[in-house]
Amino acid sequence: MLNFFYKDINQLLRGGLVVAVILFGGEWLKNASLTYLNVDSSLLYNVLFYSFLAIWVFVILRSCAKVFFLLSTKKESNVLSVGINRNAKYPCRDEKDALLVRISSLYSITSVGDGESKKYPNFVNCIEECNLSEPDAVEGIKLALSSSYDINTSGGLTRFIADLLDEQNYSKQRNEDYKKPLSHLYQLAEKTGAHLKPVSEINNLTAAFNLQRAALLMRSGVTCGFLSIEEWDSLKDDVVRLMEQEFSSIDQFIHDYMLAVYLFHMDGSFSAFMILERLYGLAIFQEHDYLSWNAAMLNNPSL
Repeated sequence: MLNFFYKDINQLLRGGLVVAVILFGGEWLKNASLTYLNVDSSLLYNVLFYSFLAIWVFVILRSCAKVFFLLSTKKESNVLSVGINRNAKYPCRDEKDALLVRISSLYSITSVGDGESKKYPNFVNCIEECNLSEPDAVEGIKLALSSSYDINTSGGLTRFIADLLDEQNYSKQRNEDYKKPLSHLYQLAEKTGAHLKPVSEINNLTAAFNLQRAALLMRSGVTCGFLSIEEWDSLKDDVVRLMEQEFSSIDQFIHDYMLAVYLFHMDGSFSAFMILERLYGLAIFQEHDYLSWNAAMLNNPSL
């Protein structure tokens, strides 16, 4: 877990050094300027000292927040049965629907809750993301689209999804180029109970990340009324085609997606929280063999 805090430790040490230099060196310079130049630099000294001290305190508080989120991120925070919609308006009608619901739920599982922690759980077995009869839940999805992606209209959503599905943006790399991140990712997976292993020597990170996000945004679009079910059907054919074209199996897709998530969030302020919650979600799915559920099983899960 120390990998998540190398940057913080470095900033804390450097910040502490700067504050110490200003504290002791600044005091000497303040006295020297008063003695030899007859200039009172107390105001400048105080401004510099308290400015750097405030920055240092901010880094300390941010590091404490990371520790808190790390300790509070637990597998039992989300329960699969809570994310099951027994009265779906848009159930899975075929295996293409089922595939999109499953891959998008690699994120949705992190917002399911345990039955008490969340008022409006996200769903993992139907096209709609939340309970459509709850206006506040739907509004929450709209707010997420706006704040995270600046999507506020149907046109904005379809253009964003089109960019995600542009295969010219996809590029393949060798796993050999990601030795250190993969090593840490595998360690985290083992710690969370998720089974993650390479299927191929080549990865397709951009395709995995973009296709998962496209499926998720399509579900959000249907939920918010930004996307009709006819538009969903048209887009899902493209997503499924690209999934089959870019990945030999769902295991290869998941491996590359998790590596993409790791690389995307690793340098963020809450990197540990964002990465671990996805791995815990994957572990939950693997325990229930969720990733192999077909449309019929998603519509009537035995949970």
